[in-house]
Amino acid sequence: MPTRAEHPQSQTTEDHTGTDATVAYSRLTVPVVSPATTYPATTADCVILADGTSGAFDVTLPLAASATNQVFMVKKTDVSANAITVEGNGAETIDGVANKVLAAQYNFVVVVSDATEWHVVGIT
Repeated sequence: MPTRAEHPQSQTTEDHTGTDATVAYSRLTVPVVSPATTYPATTADCVILADGTSGAFDVTLPLAASATNQVFMVKKTDVSANAITVEGNGAETIDGVANKVLAAQYNFVVVVSDATEWHVVGIT
C-alpha cells in the first residue's frame, strides 16, 4: 500500500516485489517565450505562449533532427480571431500534415520530435 514519507519532497511506495522504492520530487522549470509575431522556435524553447492580438502568425518548430525527444507546447493566449499556425521545419510534418492551426483562445498543441518528424501528444 503506498505511504507518504515524512520528507515533503519524496514519496515511499511499495513495488511489486514488496520492497520500498523512494521517489524524490524536484521542481520542473522550463523556458517560456511569448511571441506576438512570426516565431522560429529553437531547441532552447519549451513553452510558447503565442499572442495573436496584432495579427495571425506562424510558429515554426526547429529541425526535428536537432530536437530529438524534445517536447514543445504552443498555446494561443489571446481572444482575437487571428490564428496561430504551428509548422514543421521545411518539409517536416506534424502527425503527417504540414501544420496545426490554433484558432481559438487557449487552444494548444504539444509535440515531440522523433528526429525525423513531429508527433502530437496533446491538443485542444
